[in-house]
Amino acid sequence: MSWFALKSALSNNQIADWLQIALWAGQDKQVITVYNRYRHQQLPARGYAAVAVAYRNLQQW
Repeated sequence: MSWFALKSALSNNQIADWLQIALWAGQDKQVITVYNRYRHQQLPARGYAAVAVAYRNLQQW
């Protein structure tokens, strides 16, 4: 996942991939951090779904 962090410009699909992979890896805090960094982007639905699950896992309603 460090590959994503090193890229200067990510597409919306790459951001969604990052969110989804981090969620699968159990890194809920990283999902939220990445989302907050790119929240101004128009992400695919799977990206928002990963963020929603991460917030639920961290019990942040």
